[in-house]
Formats: sequence, structure tokens, C-alpha cells
Amino acid sequence: MEGKQYDTVIVISPSHKVFFQGCSVFDGDGYSTPLGVVEIDKDFSEKIGTLLPSVYLSNMGHGAGEERGEHALELQLPFLQIVLGKFKLVAIVMGDQEESSINALSEVLATTVAGCNCLLVASTDLSHFHTEKQANRLDGEMRKAIESYDPELLIDKLERGKTEACGGGIVASVLKATKRLGGSRVEIFEYTTSGAVTGDFEEVVGYLSAVVIAGKESVKQKKSLLGERAAVKKMNSY
Repeated sequence: MEGKQYDTVIVISPSHKVFFQGCSVFDGDGYSTPLGVVEIDKDFSEKIGTLLPSVYLSNMGHGAGEERGEHALELQLPFLQIVLGKFKLVAIVMGDQEESSINALSEVLATTVAGCNCLLVASTDLSHFHTEKQANRLDGEMRKAIESYDPELLIDKLERGKTEACGGGIVASVLKATKRLGGSRVEIFEYTTSGAVTGDFEEVVGYLSAVVIAGKESVKQKKSLLGERAAVKKMNSY
């Protein structure tokens, strides 16, 4: 993403702290990081948060009052600040990952992102606290579904326990939306587990990074993503 500029970055994460239905689009002024405040794109947030009832403006899941903010969303921001510099943010937390919420979010994203200079970031990690061997098997199923650009297959694997991801529904939403926005395939960048850093391979967390591409160009060859105006990058979080 270095060298690219986006007017708005939409970061979507699951809720780890509180349960609620649907998707909460942050209605505050900004997200603060050690690198400064990332301003919320209020116009875009309102557009996204008023299209369908289950995707709504709220501070739910975003650290209201004394509640700690959603780490899966927050941790993406310093990296984006370093790589992109200045941008506005739409922050979305998915409270439940029922298929109705997945479909609603994908519909809203496909409708509102079309034609804008936006980056979509789906933040999730993969399997938790299995052995390295078990994690590789579970995460391999996730990788197959993502690499085949098949959100329905991904949802099926999640429902049947063939794979795990705290934000699996978010990934499915973004895959569905980007198919409608012109995405043609997914390129996997890297897969690893926490064992590579900690040296503990008995209880690991899986991580994968990938990007949705339009056309035949490879991102690794620094070609454009999703045409000239819309790009989607999936990043992972702990």
C-alpha cells in the first residue's frame, strides 16, 4: 500500500468485549493512537450506518465510557498511519456473526463503497490455542476458502467447525462485497502462527494476510488493486 492514497479507510473487526446484534458504525469524532488522532469520516459513516437497520450508527463495541476499545480494530490504525499518512476512518465493529449480519454488511459495503477512493480492511485472526499441527489444518481450510474467493464456502466451513476465526463473518462480508465491486481473485501474502515468535508450538494463534485483486495483475508486482479507485486489503490481528 505504500505510495497509495485513500480518502477513507474502512476498518471492520469483530467484537471481543461485548455482544450485540448487527454492526456498529462508530459515531464519534476520532480514534486516538500514539501517532495521533485518526479523524472519523462522519459523512461516510452516516451513509453506511443509515442504509439498513442492522448496520447502524453507535458507539457500541468502540469503547464507550469506561469500556476498553476493540483491540482488533485499534491495532490496525498505527500501521495504516505509518504507511498511508493522512486519511479519514470509518470504524465498524460486528457484534454477532449470523448470516443475516454478514449479508447486511456486505450489501451496505457494496452499495456505498462503489466509486469511492476507499480501502477496506477486515481485521481478524484465525484459530486459537491449538497445537501448531492442528492450527495448520484448521487455518488451511480458511486459506482454501479465501484463496478460492468463495464466501459461501467460508461460511459453511465456519458453521461446520472445519475452520476458526473470530472475524470469519467479517471476512465473508468483505469477500461478498468486493465480488460486486469488481474483485476477480484473492492473493495470499503470508500465513504464520504465534509460535514463530514465541517458540511455543503447543498453543498457537494463526494469522493470514491476503488482498483482493481486480484483473490479472499481481499485487506483489505493485499493480493496482480493484481498478483505479477502490481497493481491499485483509489484515490480521491478535
